[in-house]
Amino acid sequence: MFDDAANGPTFRAALTPTLAAPPVKTAEDEPIIAALRRRAARILGQEPTTAEHGWMDSALLAAAGIPTVVIGPGGSSAHALVDWVDLAHVGLGSDVYPTTAVGCCR
Repeated sequence: MFDDAANGPTFRAALTPTLAAPPVKTAEDEPIIAALRRRAARILGQEPTTAEHGWMDSALLAAAGIPTVVIGPGGSSAHALVDWVDLAHVGLGSDVYPTTAVGCCR
């Protein structure tokens, strides 16, 4: 039904973007980065890698001026047909989150 209307000779449309969604890149010298690196190194045995990442809800916090990090379990092919995570990292990662938060609040 809609395909037929969109292909008709009188069809007109306009697109108005209503949300700008830049990726988040937190400065390396932010305390949250140092706290996360320390906790991850102690719990996971290695520091996490840092990178600019695509848009996610962390951008809302960053836009409000709140230094933001995103960390997740090791795996491969995020959002691909075959997408997996290392379950051992899920358990270990769950220890990283609260200890990082506590480390930032001291």
